[in-house]
Amino acid sequence: MAENKVRRDASMDALRVLACFMVIATHVVTQSKIRVSVGSSRWNLMLFWNCAVHFILPVFFMLAGAFSKSTDKRQAIGKSIFYFIAFVLSSVFYYFSDAVLSGEKISFWGVVYGIISYKYHLWFLLNMVVVTLLSPLMNRIEENDLPYACALMAIFTVGFKSISYFCANIEPVALLSGLISELVPSSFMFCGYFLLGKLLYIKKEDLKSKRTAAALVLTITTVVAFFVNKRICDGSGLIDERFFSNDSIFLYIQCICLFILFLNINVPVKLEKINAAVVPKIFGIYIIHILVIDIITHFGITPAGIGGIFPTSFWTTFLLIPLETVIVYALSWLLSFPLYKVEKLLRRFCRMLVS
Repeated sequence: MAENKVRRDASMDALRVLACFMVIATHVVTQSKIRVSVGSSRWNLMLFWNCAVHFILPVFFMLAGAFSKSTDKRQAIGKSIFYFIAFVLSSVFYYFSDAVLSGEKISFWGVVYGIISYKYHLWFLLNMVVVTLLSPLMNRIEENDLPYACALMAIFTVGFKSISYFCANIEPVALLSGLISELVPSSFMFCGYFLLGKLLYIKKEDLKSKRTAAALVLTITTVVAFFVNKRICDGSGLIDERFFSNDSIFLYIQCICLFILFLNINVPVKLEKINAAVVPKIFGIYIIHILVIDIITHFGITPAGIGGIFPTSFWTTFLLIPLETVIVYALSWLLSFPLYKVEKLLRRFCRMLVS
């Protein structure tokens, strides 16, 4: 069974490249290990970087929704199998890499626990399993099916909140708690993002040339609001996780604004060449970039480590965060080439299973 050809959209490809950069920046910030005093200028800067890039992950689901058209259930099952196998193999790979870097003893049950406990950044793949399985239902939306889309989004929203509330009031088996309390409700929520991306892309001609400036201003405004609110919570000693949760209203608004903004961008030819080189490797870059961060952190090549060479100023921190992100992005891109071949073989195998 041949897989449907996905048409290329230069502006959306550019958004994919930027989104991948922002995901890496998020993990660089959270693993940078820069010791700063709460409320200091460098602390505010680290907080700013986190607030400016943290919201980006749902955009990947919006992009998936924008370009997903098939209502073929077998194709959806094949893709879901691919994401599940990728999750298992990647979890095993990261268990061994963590053991090597930390010097821990390797055990069979350690591998099993590493997969079941939902502990790595690979949780994204399990969400893709669920969203992809439901994609034939969501892909029945056409240009004039707004009531149907809104009804589905309402179901997913109510489902997300209901399951989240239910899971918050039970104590499941420890090993399965991640799957029960995080995977199911978050998958419902990401289905909402999937539909949101589909609706925005269907209506893209209505959004072009009318809302670019508004989208940019609103995005900047929500980043500032995100930063100020988080700063108030952290500064008072209370860390409010809602500002880092993917169901935060701040994230919804930022994702919508950024998506609309890129619908209005005309990508230069030179940037299209960069897109062509990077976009096919995005999946591999996402899988491997945490290992790259772990390795360079192990050898002290971090904003904290490099910062020890230079004066620990505000501007040193400001420049080192994006610098390490660029380094990690470039190294992950180089390492993604063999992964890309494995990815293509695995996708072909999964298509054969359901054909």
